[in-house]
Amino acid sequence: IELSQLDKTLLEQMPTLFTSDLTYEGLVSELPYNPRGISVKVDELNGLFKSFNQYKSGGNDLQRWLELYSNESIKILRKTEQTTTINDPVVSVFGGIQDVVLEDLSRLNDSGFLDRFLWIVSQTTTTRGISIDYDSDYKKYKIFIKTLIDNSIEIGYGSNTILKLDKEALDV
Repeated sequence: IELSQLDKTLLEQMPTLFTSDLTYEGLVSELPYNPRGISVKVDELNGLFKSFNQYKSGGNDLQRWLELYSNESIKILRKTEQTTTINDPVVSVFGGIQDVVLEDLSRLNDSGFLDRFLWIVSQTTTTRGISIDYDSDYKKYKIFIKTLIDNSIEIGYGSNTILKLDKEALDV
């Protein structure tokens, strides 16, 4: 099926709620169409961190990710493309990582990169390295995040709604 130019334009401008496979350039090319931000959901955070500069030796992906954290406007100038300005970029990163691997990533923290994450450590029971049960707070957190995502879709793209936590949620 051949798409019309209008169909192609609409597809290009559809919001991207999340991604799991990305480059920095690909991420910032989507941000102008996503004023509410994009979530990066990866199973292994280490894989994301190792992908930094994978297409450019001596690149500056780490520094660019540090700049994203500040929520300052980004202006992209390329000789072959139109100049792009992204005001208030929002990127949330979700993923898992093992304690041992996290310790090995200390090289990333010379710049304070790892300090910009909210680390949640699950209290799991393990036998021979196999997790038996998840901490109940982690389960509650997972339900909370799913509820936020579900409600943001119901509310609709482009609307600003404040979601207030009830007393039970605040107690968690």
